[in-house]
Amino acid sequence: MIVMATSEQWPTLMRAVAVQPPFCGAAAGMEPDGSDADCGVSWVTAAVFFVLYQFLGALLMMNLM
Repeated sequence: MIVMATSEQWPTLMRAVAVQPPFCGAAAGMEPDGSDADCGVSWVTAAVFFVLYQFLGALLMMNLM
């Protein structure tokens, strides 16, 4: 969350959270048992969370300072 708080490279973190097949799980050869345990959330969910976090975090912190 330090990356998010400083607004440095948060889109990179957002893309890492939203990784989807074929770049994760059994399709990528990362999970031998066929599960998708290492896949992330959908792009929409990640984008909504990270953008809201940036807006609320930045605005809230600016008002506190």
